[in-house]
Amino acid sequence: MNKISMLKWLTTSLLVLAFVASFCAPTAIAQDTKILRLAAIQPLDHDLTQACLHFAKLVGDRTKGKVKIEVYPAGQLFNDKDLPKALPSGAVDFAQVTTGIWVGLIPALGIIELPFFYNDMDHVTRTFDDPVFRKILDDEMAKKGVKLMFRQTWGYSFGYASKKPLHKIEEFKGKRIRAHGEMPAEIIKSLGAAPVFMGTGDVYLGMQRGVIDGVNTAPCLAWDKKYYEVIRHYQHLPASDLMSPPLVLMSMKTWGALAPDVQKIIAAASKEAEAYSLKLSNDRSLKCAKSLQEKKVEVYNVPDSERQRWAAACKPILQQYLDRNGEVGKKLVAEVEKNRKK
Repeated sequence: MNKISMLKWLTTSLLVLAFVASFCAPTAIAQDTKILRLAAIQPLDHDLTQACLHFAKLVGDRTKGKVKIEVYPAGQLFNDKDLPKALPSGAVDFAQVTTGIWVGLIPALGIIELPFFYNDMDHVTRTFDDPVFRKILDDEMAKKGVKLMFRQTWGYSFGYASKKPLHKIEEFKGKRIRAHGEMPAEIIKSLGAAPVFMGTGDVYLGMQRGVIDGVNTAPCLAWDKKYYEVIRHYQHLPASDLMSPPLVLMSMKTWGALAPDVQKIIAAASKEAEAYSLKLSNDRSLKCAKSLQEKKVEVYNVPDSERQRWAAACKPILQQYLDRNGEVGKKLVAEVEKNRKK
């Protein structure tokens, strides 16, 4: 081979190597990065989704890019009702879910939906930070293939949006109120109204056409879904009185496949994401309540004397929970009581 031929051969070889390297290098990086998918149920700009993105960033930064959580908003991967099957199977790694839909699968989870059972949100936080409480609940959730990563909230308030006032318990009689799960339906029945199950997308038209008289909701849900066009009243109760919070869960299949150091990073990031999410949603819900008032919707603070009447009417729900959950339910309720004093 002469010098010219040798030079051409070397030049061609280098070009081929460069071309191959241009494809192989990204693949090598991708192989070093573990991709996990998080199915969110709210739109991209929603505060709940933004908290999920914050969580994803924390994990990405602290694993130095070795774990990347991709957040898919607005039900792009699965809708809320499909997640109880998709998440335990490992079809998705994380999911933002609504508690009410999951109580049928994990009855013990109803502990967070018991009405008028917690003193305030600080009491809720103390309870869920209690290692004994979490161990009991986590064990029950693990049996169904999921792990609770962090709580979210609909805001500072959860109550009833309606056409006519629901200021007193007597005013619930004969009303049809949309419920989004078993426990909210029991609460509506206890207050004297009839629960109606319908999809979220049907609530606006249901209110407009008189199919339902009200909906169990929160200020930002009422604002985002434009309920202010079809309601005139929002009965406000503290968020701890009527809870059906969003939760971010993880598939136990995914969790079990992670290295211990990655598990530790994700657990710590979950704790920080929870605090971030709760503040973000509480702050926004106060703004949403003000926006509702600007649309001529009455935001009515249920007086404590009336609130106590509602609580008394709902008291049998606690016994129903205990009957359904047996020894596990007793232990969880005992832990809530233990954390009441502070």
